[in-house]
Amino acid sequence: MQVRFGADLIVHQVASAGQGGLFILMGDLLYRRSHPGADWQRIETPFPLTDGSASLAVDAVGRLYLGSTRQPPRRVDSRTGEWRVSASAWPEPGGVRALRTGPEGVVYGIHADTGQLHRLEPEQDRWRPVEIGEARPGHQLRDLRRLPGGHGVAWGANVLMWQRPGESWQHNWFAQLERGAPGLDADGVLWTRRQVTVFSLAPGEDRWRDDAIRHPLYVEAVALMDGTELALTEDDRLVRLRRREDGTWAERNAYAPPGPPPYALTAMGDRVYLGTLDGLHELDPVHGTWRDITPTH
Repeated sequence: MQVRFGADLIVHQVASAGQGGLFILMGDLLYRRSHPGADWQRIETPFPLTDGSASLAVDAVGRLYLGSTRQPPRRVDSRTGEWRVSASAWPEPGGVRALRTGPEGVVYGIHADTGQLHRLEPEQDRWRPVEIGEARPGHQLRDLRRLPGGHGVAWGANVLMWQRPGESWQHNWFAQLERGAPGLDADGVLWTRRQVTVFSLAPGEDRWRDDAIRHPLYVEAVALMDGTELALTEDDRLVRLRRREDGTWAERNAYAPPGPPPYALTAMGDRVYLGTLDGLHELDPVHGTWRDITPTH
């Protein structure tokens, strides 16, 4: 058994697959676990993961995609273990700034050079750009997150995109957005920051308002089998949410994260997994405790 420590234990991303499977990007290695309780298996990658820019995503049928700022997105063949360019129409040249599983289980990629958001169309095996009007120099996206209720946000230093359930992506040009992720509060209001100014966008509105921030603010979420959601908050809490009939959310309970941030969150059925600065942990929802399931080899 190899003892791992320091940067080797940092969980950059964790993603769930069908039948309880997990993929984890930890340190500069990629691992797979086929089902709960199974041994971890190392996955050989098509390029080194040593520069810290790799990202992964899993689509609705459990297929794994991997990319980096220097490499286009690739998909692994679950039968042969071979990697190939994931789909057609990824703009060349250029790698991936971020691969994420967004609302409705759709895989999105942000182009490393242009900062443009692309959506993977699995039926056609093709990447398509998410059009938001005329491109502006310096207005590049940095990352994407899924928020409670199937909301999505993608943002960069000078641009914010958002998607409400059943609607298309919208955008607004901001100047000097903070690096922190935009969030959603319990009333379904989107929030973002620009220097010392806070902006909000309420459901049904199309204009951002200069406003004061309220809490709680959720910055990432996953759906659970019982119809609730688990969300990370801006202040690093992990809370279980229940959707009310009026479209707002109520916090049922909260869990203390098992280690320091940054956090990587995923869930499969009723199983919740959280990556931290020092490994991967599985939540016991009955007792509210965590079990360390970090790969050790």
